[in-house]
Amino acid sequence: MAEFLFPNDTALVTGMNSYYISLKRLIEHYQGEAGCGCLHFRSTSAEALLFFDEKKIMDSVFSDGNGRSTGPAAVELLKASIAVQKYRVSVYGIDAKALEYWISMIHAIPMSKPVSLRFDKLIDVLDKENESRPDTGYFRIKGDKKRQIGWVFFQNKRIYGFRLPGDRAPWLGPEDLPDFMEKFKGSLKIEVLLGEVKKKKESQPQTTESNKTLALLEELVRHTENIVHGMKRNKTDFQILFRKMCIKWADIYYFLDPFAAELSYKDQSLFFESNAGNRELIEGVTRVLFEIMKESNVEKQYHSVFHDWQEKYREYLATLEVRFPE
Repeated sequence: MAEFLFPNDTALVTGMNSYYISLKRLIEHYQGEAGCGCLHFRSTSAEALLFFDEKKIMDSVFSDGNGRSTGPAAVELLKASIAVQKYRVSVYGIDAKALEYWISMIHAIPMSKPVSLRFDKLIDVLDKENESRPDTGYFRIKGDKKRQIGWVFFQNKRIYGFRLPGDRAPWLGPEDLPDFMEKFKGSLKIEVLLGEVKKKKESQPQTTESNKTLALLEELVRHTENIVHGMKRNKTDFQILFRKMCIKWADIYYFLDPFAAELSYKDQSLFFESNAGNRELIEGVTRVLFEIMKESNVEKQYHSVFHDWQEKYREYLATLEVRFPE
């Protein structure tokens, strides 16, 4: 199972009860106070991490008995879960230069099982000249004595630093390798688990794919607009409604923020220019449309329209693993 990894030496506050906090206000507060950081949530049955910079939520991960999700879907699952169960919440500051590295750890893929070796062989694994390591990732090191556990992080095949367990355990730099090794002395057997961040493939033109996504979304938005226009009691311009609901969801799907000017709808055409992927685009826009229907009190009528559209593009939507509103 993938781990939840973050720099635990920079705790700003720990052990808060989620029952007494507003997630949105908590993020806004620490965006102002720390700039960049992460929120860690843990309950008896779920765990989540949410990374932020001074402007927006950068990425997130949520895991429970039903599986693991990342990105905006993880934020939604966390919000829904907080409403029904209590979490222990902690906040950690992260240097802006290190934020991207820690976000990448969300996507580290662990080996199926650890490798066992003797203590005297551990130094060979951690040696700075070891070129057999992947570019970016971590080792989880576990000895056979109590609390003999730690993490070694690496970047560009070189050691990035070391982490020990505990809310405020000090971060150790590459020069602290001897101190880290000292923690595992006396162990006859060391278990080493590798987690690797796969290299992203060089970006290829996605024009055809993106155009397909925009076209099928435009079709759904037009259906939605026609329903709204057919309501005699509704005098609100559809574009105003669309913009209003985009603002409502912009804290999760940043490209929906009208001030970012990355997404707009005019004259039955959808315009989109952003780094966000096709899955995020579909998830964000469909949530906006469901909010419009909810406010207009025509959800039942809309469900049949949405179902027909979903069936029409079922295979394509399945390849993107899109999560739709329930």
